Amino acid sequence: MHFAEDRLEQNPSFDVDRTRGYFYGEWADRFISVETSMTAVDSSYIRGISGRDVRPGGYTNPRDPEHNYIASDVARSYSFEVVRAAWVHELGNSIAHILTRLSGKDMTVKAKNSNILAWDGDSGMALEECVYGGAVGQDTRGNVFVTTNPSGR
Repeated sequence: MHFAEDRLEQNPSFDVDRTRGYFYGEWADRFISVETSMTAVDSSYIRGISGRDVRPGGYTNPRDPEHNYIASDVARSYSFEVVRAAWVHELGNSIAHILTRLSGKDMTVKAKNSNILAWDGDSGMALEECVYGGAVGQDTRGNVFVTTNPSGR
């Protein structure tokens, strides 16, 4: 199932920069919004609350999906395209959690590529794959890339 196939309106409003992001739209005649902060928390804080061992780019709390976070150190130091991809990823997680709550059924989606799915199985990765064709990353020289095998990169 794709978000748009389940009546997520075709003309949502959204924007993103290095300090914040937002998304406003409607689903089944219900207004939904997501606000993203890129200054409130850093990757160490996100790693602590999420329990992840890797440097996370962002975090969406399933209990408060209307407010998510991109790590402030990521927003400052990575290329804007990587920051935007992290925003797309967390937006996918937020939308899935919001639609699950509104519909009363599981509205999560998964990446189609098995390598991507094995690396990150959440709805954010599915939206990132849909928008970019894979997982977006940045190498040590600052080059941005899209891969369909993130664990092999």
